[in-house]
Amino acid sequence: MANLPLFKNSLMLSRFLALSLVLLLFVHSAGAQVKPVFETEVLTPKSKERLVVVDVPLNGAKELHLVVSDEGSLACDWANWIEPKLVMKDGSVRDFTELEWKESKAGYGKTQKNKNVTGGVLSVAGKTYEKGIGTHAPALLEYALPEGVDRFQALLAIDDGGMERDGKPSSANLRFRIYTQKPPVSASGAYDPDAPKVVPADLFTVP
Repeated sequence: MANLPLFKNSLMLSRFLALSLVLLLFVHSAGAQVKPVFETEVLTPKSKERLVVVDVPLNGAKELHLVVSDEGSLACDWANWIEPKLVMKDGSVRDFTELEWKESKAGYGKTQKNKNVTGGVLSVAGKTYEKGIGTHAPALLEYALPEGVDRFQALLAIDDGGMERDGKPSSANLRFRIYTQKPPVSASGAYDPDAPKVVPADLFTVP
């Protein structure tokens, strides 16, 4: 009888550890099931295609998460979502930039509509665009989708402002992803809004 309390404590500890393991496996499994509906290859100044075309079905999704992950150093990762559109089930097309995001995070600077991350024009391969979203990886954008949406279309690219430094290809290195569910934190390169910020040199213009 003297060992009864110890037995009970051991039994309770075993049950606690087993429950903790089950919960961890469940969380890991749930996170692993959230996959992008679209993702690009890693884009760099050496990529053959400057503009990546995206046209994805949304299958009745209620939300949309646009993610740009940092795949190298934090410098020069100027990301553009060019001419984004929502194609509705009735065939009509809506300008995606007219939607207000629920949440926006950018690695540096701030995400901007119809401008690049520094407030300049959206530019890719020398061509400028009036409509789009400019940001800096790692970046997250969260939207609530309207009823009757069918597809999301856009052109994705590194902005010209992040492509070259001192006449040479920059260290820009990023990937675009699209989710219809809340993505795992790791999708954007483990973005941490509370981490100390070191402002990269590519956000400064020297006269």
